[in-house]
Amino acid sequence: MHKSLWLAFLLLTCGSPIIADSTTPITLDMQTVSRMAVERNLAVKSAEKDVQTARYQVREAESYKHGRAGLKAAYLHMNDDILINSPSVTLPSSVPLLGGLSLTPPPVEIAPQEVVHLTLEAGYPIYTGRKIDYAVSQARSGVAAREALAEDAKSGAILDSERCYLGVLLAKHVVNVNQQALDSYKEHLNHARIAYDKGIV
Repeated sequence: MHKSLWLAFLLLTCGSPIIADSTTPITLDMQTVSRMAVERNLAVKSAEKDVQTARYQVREAESYKHGRAGLKAAYLHMNDDILINSPSVTLPSSVPLLGGLSLTPPPVEIAPQEVVHLTLEAGYPIYTGRKIDYAVSQARSGVAAREALAEDAKSGAILDSERCYLGVLLAKHVVNVNQQALDSYKEHLNHARIAYDKGIV
């Protein structure tokens, strides 16, 4: 009942106008109180979000029946190019004119500094052993379960608000009865004092 304390505060003047702003009075009735309780209840909001998530899962499961296609991209930046350097080669002295000359092969580039990799994937389900149908069925069952939980949350919020509303109405009635009794006692006391002053009693 702690979650309904704020509602009890609002209902302290139920059955009579309250001021929403400086000019527009409104009256709280049971229907208005129930609607406010549902709109502001965190459990109801959370349950409704769960329903939306479950419905998205159904659409996702159904999409597998139509095949899937995707594009992946990767980008890699390196400080320097990746090169393979070969050792220097010294020609033997028996080689005419070039004997004893040292030659260094140029480096071979394996990968540049900027590398972009793209992957395109596509697939169509030819035979799945009814796994997709089972996944869709499970997802739909999840929707039904979450919708039931959402309805339970709404019903609970409405029940609490109506119980609180009726409790405040009863409390207001008790206050009115007590006030009438107090006024009656005051009137009798006043009559008794007048009679006493006149020496009647």
